[in-house]
Amino acid sequence: MKRTGFVLFLGWIALGCGGEEGAAPDSSVAADARISDGAPVDGAVTTSAVRINEIDGQGPDWFELYNSGSTTVALGGFQVADLDETTMGPKLTEAASFPAGTMLPAGGYLVVLANQAAPGSGPQTMCETVVASCFHAGFGISPSRGDKIHLLDASGAVVASTAYPMGVPAGQSYGHLPAGGLGNLTRTPGAANTAAP
Repeated sequence: MKRTGFVLFLGWIALGCGGEEGAAPDSSVAADARISDGAPVDGAVTTSAVRINEIDGQGPDWFELYNSGSTTVALGGFQVADLDETTMGPKLTEAASFPAGTMLPAGGYLVVLANQAAPGSGPQTMCETVVASCFHAGFGISPSRGDKIHLLDASGAVVASTAYPMGVPAGQSYGHLPAGGLGNLTRTPGAANTAAP
């Protein structure tokens, strides 16, 4: 069941500040391209090398941001949102916002625990054993219909998105594979992705 709500984050957390093992930084993120499902979108301007790296909608729902760039990214004013099935874009009515001062270092991870009935603000320690510290969001991730997580910059432009397909096997997550592309993963919140066996 999806729960709704708006969250204003009052702090920041970056986990696992090392880069993905066995993977070079994402060279597909050019100065003149946004990223969507890991591929450039022509004619747009990027604000970061941050991507939606891993998604798990099988409970507890969570997703992870990863900074594939070589510099810290300021996420103040950025938002995360799931799919609006009417517009097929981000569902802005349920978007969660990062406040000024939220930073994601190069090679760093940030985990968001989704589908929280009473999401707290700022970094949380109630993360349902996903990680020691996380952010909360009110929207859920739909494994039965599939979903998509969007990252929007401070102007409201989508700078990254990753789809979560139907049919991800039980006990697995979905996202960026270490060798490139997207696929099923062994769950590794806040750490380098590992392809599912």
